Amino acid sequence: MFEPYSLHKYLYCEGSPVGNWDPSGELTLLEVSSIIAITAIVLENALHVYASFLGAWQETITWTGHVICFTISMPSPLPFAPAIGIHSAYFISESVNGKVGRGKYLIIVAGVTVSFPYLFVGVSFFDTQLETPGMLGPNPGVLVGLVSWISVTLVLIKGGAGNIVQMGFGRTKRGKEVGTAEGPIDIAGDVMGGISFKLSGN
Repeated sequence: MFEPYSLHKYLYCEGSPVGNWDPSGELTLLEVSSIIAITAIVLENALHVYASFLGAWQETITWTGHVICFTISMPSPLPFAPAIGIHSAYFISESVNGKVGRGKYLIIVAGVTVSFPYLFVGVSFFDTQLETPGMLGPNPGVLVGLVSWISVTLVLIKGGAGNIVQMGFGRTKRGKEVGTAEGPIDIAGDVMGGISFKLSGN
């Protein structure tokens, strides 16, 4: 009733084979991307709830670093579309008993991106601080695992750009966009989920 295109027995991808993907005849790429993002965010939050029951968040370690974000969106006549992101990140921890953790990471995410005017490719740069449980120490491996990524850019508001990241056991303490190569946009945002890999670190 609410999706008349889905009632058509012979219409592929709701009449939009470029913007949608429907091998099963039941889901579009937008729906699949949304499911991936929501699932990663829910699982990541469940992990932190479990850790809080263990008292793991009473003491935390702060990691400071930057993230370079490269996002590719599907062609779309609307200001939002399914997208994938390939991010590069570097973080260094505060000193704990004379030990400092460092790590370089590759982050792969999928979800939904919004921009006005609409952009096919976006590149942005964030300065980010994460907090991890103190009981795990300054180990760069704590930032490996499930990732949930939410970023918002409001060009008309000074300082209206930032990101919220959950990366492995790390949660955002502060996230701020410091640059963009996306061109003249008024509003942009991403809601994505995925996984992070450690490329190097000690």
